[in-house]
Amino acid sequence: MKYVYLNLFESSTIKSFIILIAFGLITSMFSGCSSSTSANDEDGDPENETRTFELVLSSDGSTNVGTATTEIITPDSDAYIDEGFFITLDISAGDFEAPFDVSMRGGQCGTWDVQVDEKAEMPCDYDEFLADPSDLKVTSEDGSGVEAYAEGS
Repeated sequence: MKYVYLNLFESSTIKSFIILIAFGLITSMFSGCSSSTSANDEDGDPENETRTFELVLSSDGSTNVGTATTEIITPDSDAYIDEGFFITLDISAGDFEAPFDVSMRGGQCGTWDVQVDEKAEMPCDYDEFLADPSDLKVTSEDGSGVEAYAEGS
């Protein structure tokens, strides 16, 4: 019986099978050791991706006054609020003057006294904003000047 046992392991089919199993175990060990978050860190967190929108004057619907760059607020963000998004205004039109009021949904949510290149916090639903970016309104001169809206992309 011992003799049959040794001949069984000397068979090339059995050797190939054992090598294949060993290779499978080693491969699964290496792939199992990497965490699910390590892949996300390499590609960047899609939630933290910034989005930039053109700001167009409401009066004529075509004059570009600058851009609004947005980014969702996460638990890791350095923010005073827990939910919402950051907005940073880059204004290129000299007659569209700071400070700015930024609002959504007819003024139900927003922020005020925003300066150019300041990372302001919007306590608004970011997914709702992304669904219709043109709902974002920027008003110059502390809310008493002309208005611009974000063009959807």
